Amino acid sequence: MKLTEINIYPIKSMGSISLKEATVLPAGLQYDRRWLLLDGDGKFQTQRNLAEMAKVKFEWTENGFVANYLGGKIEPIIIPFSKPDAPIITTQVWDDKVAARMLPENINDWFSEVFKQKCQLVRIEENAVRKSTKEKPDKISSFADITPFLIIGEASLIDLNNRLETPIPMSRFRTNFVFSGGDAFAEDEWDEFKIGAIHFKKYKKCGRCKVTTIDQETGIKMGEEPLATLNTYRKEDRNLNFGVRAFLEAKQGEGIIKLNDEVAFV
Repeated sequence: MKLTEINIYPIKSMGSISLKEATVLPAGLQYDRRWLLLDGDGKFQTQRNLAEMAKVKFEWTENGFVANYLGGKIEPIIIPFSKPDAPIITTQVWDDKVAARMLPENINDWFSEVFKQKCQLVRIEENAVRKSTKEKPDKISSFADITPFLIIGEASLIDLNNRLETPIPMSRFRTNFVFSGGDAFAEDEWDEFKIGAIHFKKYKKCGRCKVTTIDQETGIKMGEEPLATLNTYRKEDRNLNFGVRAFLEAKQGEGIIKLNDEVAFV
């Protein structure tokens, strides 16, 4: 089995960047979901309530990410890699509270114009601890849901698409890692796995939500698929599972992964 995609999503619930190699940290891939969009009331935003977020795409430059909005004639803006020298606030992601640093007003104004509502972009503080009201197996320093890593096999998508009237791309599932080879849903059975020399530990299968029904190029909800089909054969308890959530193995330090690295269960 080989690694065929590496994806990061700099701002939670917005566009991805596909990489040839990436730095793996305990908090997730470097720059993955380190930024979060808040509305005027300080509530975090996702495609669940603001599907237009899919239309903000990113390009990698030397100093930061260039954010482009595909829905209108708005000039791109740079989200710098450097940490802002700005006030720290406490924000919330689901049940977790976490320290984050505000970004400059020109960036907030850009997102406010794009989404036609008051917006505030924040960046998670380095080494911040997410304090949860629910038990989790680890503390993560990113805005990812539950765990910092998500992996899906190409064979799993082929299996699903063979059951759909209209096939869908892997982008609907917003995964970090995609691999070739192996049987459909082989990843479900792994307790631990390696990508190259980097050792990961499975947390649980990933229950899917309505974001999977949104076209990630247009920000348009496309109907009830793939959830309707997943409901016919991938339902466990109340979850419609597709992909596997993971952490770094406890003793694993940071490292580098590259496309075509071997993927193997341990």
